[in-house]
Amino acid sequence: MIRVSGHIDPNNSEYQAAIKLEQLIIEAWPSLKDSTEDHIYILVGIKCHGQRVRDVDLLLLGVFKSGITYKPFLQFINPNGEIQLPEEIVVESFCFAIEVKEHSSPNIRFTGTNVEVKYPTSKKWHNATHQNEEQKQSIINYLRLQGFRRVPWIVPLIWLRNVPSVDLPNRPHNILGSEANWLLFINVAGQLHAPQRYAGQWTLNSDLESREMLENIALMLTKEITPTNMDRRRMEQINQRLSLELGLDSLVGKQLMILRGRGGTGKTISLLQLAKHLYDERASRILVLTYNRALVADLRRLMTIMGIGDVAAEKSIQIQTSYSFFYQIMKTLGVIVAGEGEFLEKYSEHKKEILRLLSSGVITYEDIQTMLQSEAYKFDWDFIFVDEGQDWPSDERDILFKLFGYNFFTIADGIDQLIREDIPADWRGDLKKEQYRILPLRRCLRMKAGLTSCITSFAGEFGLQQSEWEPNQLVPGGRIVIFETDKLESTEELIHEIMNSAKQAGNEPIDLLVCIPSSMSQQLSISSLVNANYVPGLLQSWNIKTWDGTLSIGRDSYPTDNDQLRIVQYESCRGLEGWSTILYGLDEFYLTKLNQIRSNNSNDSEAKLLAARWLMIPLTRAMDTMVIQVSRKQSIIKDVLKKITLQHEELIDWRQA
Repeated sequence: MIRVSGHIDPNNSEYQAAIKLEQLIIEAWPSLKDSTEDHIYILVGIKCHGQRVRDVDLLLLGVFKSGITYKPFLQFINPNGEIQLPEEIVVESFCFAIEVKEHSSPNIRFTGTNVEVKYPTSKKWHNATHQNEEQKQSIINYLRLQGFRRVPWIVPLIWLRNVPSVDLPNRPHNILGSEANWLLFINVAGQLHAPQRYAGQWTLNSDLESREMLENIALMLTKEITPTNMDRRRMEQINQRLSLELGLDSLVGKQLMILRGRGGTGKTISLLQLAKHLYDERASRILVLTYNRALVADLRRLMTIMGIGDVAAEKSIQIQTSYSFFYQIMKTLGVIVAGEGEFLEKYSEHKKEILRLLSSGVITYEDIQTMLQSEAYKFDWDFIFVDEGQDWPSDERDILFKLFGYNFFTIADGIDQLIREDIPADWRGDLKKEQYRILPLRRCLRMKAGLTSCITSFAGEFGLQQSEWEPNQLVPGGRIVIFETDKLESTEELIHEIMNSAKQAGNEPIDLLVCIPSSMSQQLSISSLVNANYVPGLLQSWNIKTWDGTLSIGRDSYPTDNDQLRIVQYESCRGLEGWSTILYGLDEFYLTKLNQIRSNNSNDSEAKLLAARWLMIPLTRAMDTMVIQVSRKQSIIKDVLKKITLQHEELIDWRQA
């Protein structure tokens, strides 16, 4: 049995390639057509959700029980280093990740056995071989994140459907030309992933154990994400032409662009509006950088729903963490040889070193151009957008400007919502006034007007000025529930109430956001989940599906089920939003930050101000409803909440348990 599934579109070149591949397989192995023992799936346009390289053209999976064979004509090397060419090989299973290219010979070139392609709108060559290898790794990483303890051995292949085989390099390599038949496909795969000899018989096996495993992988990789009402609202905002009304389209690439606004004023949406316009109208390649991994995952999910191409495409909007981007730059330029974990341990030292090399001329302009050209799919961007730019230290700004130039960037500046630095970065630096443009964003677009008024009062109690922040009177309403309890299990009824209320308003669990302090994200034994301050475990014990963004293993992915309630630590919530937000232990979070800042020798008044700035981040995530859980103990936060409750009694519901 052979099946084609996934993105089925007769006008799609990948689907056409899948149908052609199906024909080639049946021509070579006609018994497969009606076999009940042998199974092949050709998956079209699969998505590795949350991975940096998300899209894969074709994934070919096969499991065989009938003893199907092929006669090899390409030699391979066995584990002992010996050249082999047996008469016959039994096929037990295989897994091929196939990159399909429709380019003709003038737009294809080979560097050794590397394939490079040029798109009509680009002057640069893109390395398809590197891309194909990253697709393989993305599949492996994604399947492991989804709980697969074993993943198949994946052979990456590149199918150049309009390039004659005579134009290809000498083998061995993973490239197939326009005349390739199935016997060549299987021979090339066997040359790259050598068959093994068992009980006197050579076998090709990729560790696909069963038809059930094959079907589970197929189901996981072809799963579609259905947009919620909130997703549609965000997509509508991104598709608006506000960026044109502000004149951003004519200025981007000519000046350093800085969008300034407080939480909820639409900085990130404005960046994405501009990126989408450049993507649609200029076929641009745009990189969006932020240090927040949870936000990277959220934006990648949104780009997937919108059908926006990933980094391999002719045009693309790629979302990436700043740490990952700087790691790739320093590794490519030879500044470091360490792995990413070790790199982060000495991050500050590595930044100083690359700045020294750039400033002294040891790393030359030619070195930078070589990097851009040799790793085009990683570095060849038309524009780079920086989210939460106020939180970037000046050395990171300087590295980017020395590599790309100041006019390459558009910055979203959140003014005083700081996490990484106490002093806001000044992206203008020594630039002249005509070299940059600041566009203020004043109206709060996320929160309903009532919520904005309450949070403005809260900020005022801590001495934070919100004069640049205006409630959106076109969207009145909003409410706050303050729940005072020392027993987190007592919040179960309230959580279901909030979820039901959101559902009645047309929202789904994924549209809500739960924020917790680090102490509530520690995993304890299952037997103690209900009685512990472990919020993810509590929610799961209440039969609530969750996406746990507090775990490092899941933070690089994103929820693919709309019934999942998102959970993040407070430090990771910036840039995210929810129709309703649930803030567990807000008083504990404030006290933790206050003590951390005091330990850095800040005076008490300054420490309280800086800790309050942290609070403004989670307090500006909600659109309609915000739940704040605090303990029964006396605290600064409770004192402030009581004051604003008196000022906004019609909006705030105070409960105790």
